[in-house]
Amino acid sequence: MISDFSDAEKIIGYKFKNIDLLRNAFTHSSYKNEHKFDGEKLTEDNERLEFLGDSVLGLIVAKRLYERKPKETAGDMTQEKQKLVSTMPLSNAMAAAGLGKFLLCGESVEKNKLPKSVLENLCECLIAAIYLDGGINAAEEFADKFVLSNQLTKEKQLLHDYKSELQIYTQSIKAGTPRYILVSKTGPDHDPTFTISVEVAGVRTAGSGKNKSEASQMAACRALKKI
Repeated sequence: MISDFSDAEKIIGYKFKNIDLLRNAFTHSSYKNEHKFDGEKLTEDNERLEFLGDSVLGLIVAKRLYERKPKETAGDMTQEKQKLVSTMPLSNAMAAAGLGKFLLCGESVEKNKLPKSVLENLCECLIAAIYLDGGINAAEEFADKFVLSNQLTKEKQLLHDYKSELQIYTQSIKAGTPRYILVSKTGPDHDPTFTISVEVAGVRTAGSGKNKSEASQMAACRALKKI
């Protein structure tokens, strides 16, 4: 059982005044079901924090979109907000940061293969815990670091035409034309994720995105780094 969350605080970049809030954020309901009491204290899981964190994150993202997208309509911002706070970006952010390893789970949850929904909820719980402990500014810093910065970096990457660059380069070294293959389409119809692979010059890489163009650009970007 993890009792010291100092390493988690270092990753998060925030020092808690009330460490119980951080512990609650990392306590899955399956752990609570198997550990009713922690010494003299009744174990509390993170479901209430998840409820609060969902709203706090929604507010932060809405504010950022309002500030950074002055020409977008309310409808456009609503769609973009839904993408930013959906399961994939939130779960990917937690997985990339390695924060899932601090989650206290029961035996029914496989720690090494946490479902994306569990990691998504963890992100929301951490935002709520930081908000309660340090206020909205601290919560915004967390959201900027783990949610929004990744998406803005991806947007900047996609402004560059990696597919064209890859084709020009491989033709210049007489390595042939890149071949793109749709590997998979996952998720619901309203929020799909496409994975596309590219093969050229003896190299095969894959990329994922919310549409085929985005996925193929990411695959080409990775291919350029490998060739």
